[in-house]
Amino acid sequence: MAISGSGNSPNILNAVDWANAHGLVTWGVTGYDGGKLLKLAAKSLHVPLFDMGMVESVHLVVFHWILNDLFGRVNHVGRYDDGQHTIKTAVFEGN
Repeated sequence: MAISGSGNSPNILNAVDWANAHGLVTWGVTGYDGGKLLKLAAKSLHVPLFDMGMVESVHLVVFHWILNDLFGRVNHVGRYDDGQHTIKTAVFEGN
C-alpha cells in the first residue's frame, strides 16, 4: 500500500514500481488528480479533491472503517456472526 497525497512522491513511485516488477499487488492511495501513482498501482483509493486536509480526512475515515471491520471479523464483534460465536456488544470487551 503506497500513500501519496499528490501521487508523485519519487520514493513511493520507486517502491510501487519495484513491487509491481516482483509480482506484488499494489494499492495506491492518492488525492488531487492521482498523479503517476494512480496509473502505476494495480488498485487504488483515489480522492479527487484538491484540498490535502480533506483528502487525508477521507483516507483516515476509510482506513478506520477497514480496520474496524477487520477487528470485528477477527474478534467476532459487531455485525459479524458466523453462527458459532456470540456477537459481543463492545469492541474493547476483551478476548
